[in-house]
Amino acid sequence: MAKQGYAATSLRSIPKDLCCEFGESRGSFLLYKAERSLIEYLKSDNVPQDTSVRRLMARHIYPCIALYQTLIEDGFPAGEAFDFLEGEIRKAIRPHVRIYRCLVYFPGIYGFIRFYSRHSMKKKYPSEGWKTTWKRYDSEETSFDVSRCIFWETATRCGCPEICTLFCRTDELRYSPLSSKVAFRRTKTIARGDSLCNFRFVNRRKSRAL
Repeated sequence: MAKQGYAATSLRSIPKDLCCEFGESRGSFLLYKAERSLIEYLKSDNVPQDTSVRRLMARHIYPCIALYQTLIEDGFPAGEAFDFLEGEIRKAIRPHVRIYRCLVYFPGIYGFIRFYSRHSMKKKYPSEGWKTTWKRYDSEETSFDVSRCIFWETATRCGCPEICTLFCRTDELRYSPLSSKVAFRRTKTIARGDSLCNFRFVNRRKSRAL
């Protein structure tokens, strides 16, 4: 049987965590409300046609928004709802962090990041949801600017732009294990009021800028 509801999203531990945190009765009620909200978002006309963007919105963006808004509607202070969602996002990103902890020992790790960043921006983060301008793509540095981001647009349209900073933090968590070989730098983000997000991966073995 195919997984449904939050079990089919990146926040797959939500059903268990809500009940553990708030008790079986209240946790089940919150889960019901969040999943109903998620279904309504997925039925909306604001889901893009691009398959990869649709998948990202269905598996991650809308589930986060639905959970956050459900907690607030149930009486949680925004700060507590924010912290609970942050914990769930951190839990969801752990498998990726473990992979990067292993990849740091790969001799050609910068070359992999260089290739993967370009590939992922083309395949996983296409022009329907992001506007990307490449700045450098060489043996010392891979860098690009993002001046349009569907994470920000969706969270803002749904009335909770503040949670977009949590999406940004996943990048920092994911790439931090590589810091001895590849330095991840980002001094601007749309979520914090800048006009763009500037992504920069620097090869520590060759760059003199660090």
